[in-house]
Amino acid sequence: PEMLERNGHFDRGRHLARQDNWDVLSQEIRRAEQERRRTCGLTPVASLLSQGARSDAVEAVHMAIGRGDARGARGAMAALSTIREDFPDDPVIAHVVAMAHVDLASAWAAGRSAEDLSEAHRDAYDRAMQTASALADRFDPFELDSPMWAEARCAVLPADPRPAARVADDFEDLIELDPGCPHHMIALGGALLPG
Repeated sequence: PEMLERNGHFDRGRHLARQDNWDVLSQEIRRAEQERRRTCGLTPVASLLSQGARSDAVEAVHMAIGRGDARGARGAMAALSTIREDFPDDPVIAHVVAMAHVDLASAWAAGRSAEDLSEAHRDAYDRAMQTASALADRFDPFELDSPMWAEARCAVLPADPRPAARVADDFEDLIELDPGCPHHMIALGGALLPG
């Protein structure tokens, strides 16, 4: 049942993005977040909709990186950046774009720490994380009552020069905004690992 629910929400986000129905997508994500809707396995519905919305761009990025095509990877992200320009004041669309950049950085890292990347991959990783960080700095999770933006702040911690100074506070904010979601505690555990 959990997989069916997850796939349904993911597919809904992807469908709305493919139809360029970003205003409806934004409303559905915001409503799911305000209601703190979760699947039966306690996965936030708003996050699943956001993942689906950015999935085509992220998949294209992975394929381009697999071919060693940095220009293609940047091109795959350009469409999302254009959408962001169409909705400049929409925090939900900004979140989709920010997390797509986090996904892009993860694709460049391919499971390795940033220090172990080649110079070209490290530059691409840094650019993606800096873009996501700049967006995360524009939106206050508490003003927006948004666990998704608190989650985004936690996701960009690796780009911070001193992440250890922020990790506890950022995750505390996330857990305070969405205490019923166990996934945040799991992410905190991963963030506290020595690497």
